[in-house]
Amino acid sequence: MASGCAINSACSASRKGITLLDGLFALMIREKSDYTLTFRLLSHSEQLSAASPLRDEFIDRAAFDSWFAGYRARLRDEQVDDAQRQQRMQGVNPALVLRNWLAQRAIEQAEAGDMGELERLHAALADPFTDREDDYVRRPPDWGKRLEVSCSS
Repeated sequence: MASGCAINSACSASRKGITLLDGLFALMIREKSDYTLTFRLLSHSEQLSAASPLRDEFIDRAAFDSWFAGYRARLRDEQVDDAQRQQRMQGVNPALVLRNWLAQRAIEQAEAGDMGELERLHAALADPFTDREDDYVRRPPDWGKRLEVSCSS
């Protein structure tokens, strides 16, 4: 049976992790952050860096810096190997998810007789954890931000 001290230590670490995530989620909600992009960028951040690409996603940089300092401290306290953490995070945080605007663009082109975009999108979605440099992983264009879909058809 595990000692009370070991259990309390694990519980305390778990609570700290939840508090840390709560802080990130609150910041993301306030900033209307893209969850997929945020967690993918976090998976690439280095423990000792200022997390520039991720930091650039936030308007309130001071709030992000405060959160990230806590995140780095947690990683240091737990002696988490950066390469292993990045590999684990990149294995569960996809670089690409199907977004309404991507689907709409592929549908419109397919309806016009061009299946190329649909085929490219299908191939990309078959490998969602591979980092990409194309526009599939960027923020939506203005027209895509207002796109609404329905499952009623």
